[in-house]
Amino acid sequence: MNSKKIFTNNDVYSIDIVSNKIVINDNYEGFIILDSNLNIEKAIKVMDDMILYTSYSYTKNNMIVYCCYDTDDPCLVYLDVNTYEFKIVYLEQFKEIVFLRLYYWDNNELILLDYNENELTLYQVDIQNGTIKKVNHHAALSEHKTVFDDWSYLHPYGVYKVYPYIHCAVIEDNGSLHKFDYSTGTKTVLEIERINFHDIEIGIDSVTQISQDQVLVWHDGKSISLFPSSDEYSFYRAKLIMITGDEYLVLLSHSMAKSSLSQIDMYCLSSLFG
Repeated sequence: MNSKKIFTNNDVYSIDIVSNKIVINDNYEGFIILDSNLNIEKAIKVMDDMILYTSYSYTKNNMIVYCCYDTDDPCLVYLDVNTYEFKIVYLEQFKEIVFLRLYYWDNNELILLDYNENELTLYQVDIQNGTIKKVNHHAALSEHKTVFDDWSYLHPYGVYKVYPYIHCAVIEDNGSLHKFDYSTGTKTVLEIERINFHDIEIGIDSVTQISQDQVLVWHDGKSISLFPSSDEYSFYRAKLIMITGDEYLVLLSHSMAKSSLSQIDMYCLSSLFG
């Protein structure tokens, strides 16, 4: 089963998967939550002039947090995809920090990281109270040793993408890209082509390379190329979602002529390679 949804008045630039739901931006003021059939469940207005940067998802608790820097008051925006509740945590004295892509959830508290002047610093975000604080370095070493261990494994490499919930990353080592399980130190070379891609996604047993004019999907040593639906569109992002035991590729495309025209396509990987 393949699906498609076109947005005629939404500059969709952000897409995330939380549990079995798809979260996209609603222009520059909020979120749209889609179900796994691309039906709109809820549109949520948050604030004007909101631009989403890094996202930190917590599938177990159906939550996601976004960094929003380009506002008058830089902040984190928390969203519960089940209840549609959102909260804003203002960064205040930490507004100049660009947090790393590596992160951790501890129940409803989010641990964010910053690396500056050869020192790793941890920040604790309390979602319930809407606060963020710097963690004392000695306390961090004691209470969050795993964070420092994981950082020490990843730091020597060029990191393309991190999946903290499975302790996995896409790294570059000796000129090749690897799938790196940093909980065990296991590296597996990704058998991919050196196309000029700007994004990459790894699944259970698939690798997807995303460039503007081509998406290359690898599975079991075979590859399939996908192309934009018309010359007007270019690929922007891709994510993977599990639906009733099958892995689906979710592709976000943009119109090159009209920024408010966006498209999402879904492909069942087992059908692509069947």
